[in-house]
Amino acid sequence: MHGYRLDTSCSIFTAEAVAIYRAIQLIDSNMPRKYCIYTDSMSVLEALENYDDRCHPVVCKILDITSRLYSKGFDIVFCWLPSHVGIIGNEQADSAAKSATTHLPLAVPLSDMKRVIMHHIFKIWQESWSQQLDNKLHSVKPVIEHGL
Repeated sequence: MHGYRLDTSCSIFTAEAVAIYRAIQLIDSNMPRKYCIYTDSMSVLEALENYDDRCHPVVCKILDITSRLYSKGFDIVFCWLPSHVGIIGNEQADSAAKSATTHLPLAVPLSDMKRVIMHHIFKIWQESWSQQLDNKLHSVKPVIEHGL
């Protein structure tokens, strides 16, 4: 069992994709066999199934490696399992992820950085807006909403 710590800017989606990516990297490319990779991340599985031009960089890496392995005769299946329902292996994986201390150097995807930057901008904007107590609109709309 392996556990890694990612940059705090990484999204949960990125972390789940990295877990699948790291699992695929453990496959011995010299011995074609059948593999089943279990995950509780339906969103990553859907991203793998519905590839498009704006593919998440880690999803693209997964697709690249699996494509090369398929061409060498490997049979790799991704299997979804529900989370938090007492499946022992899944609970162990969650525990390993939460207690991981080894930092995995990974470039933070642009989509994750955009989310962090937007969150910071809205936080600053809200702090400024919260000081506008003499503004009539402030009493009507005290909290700035954003689509994050």
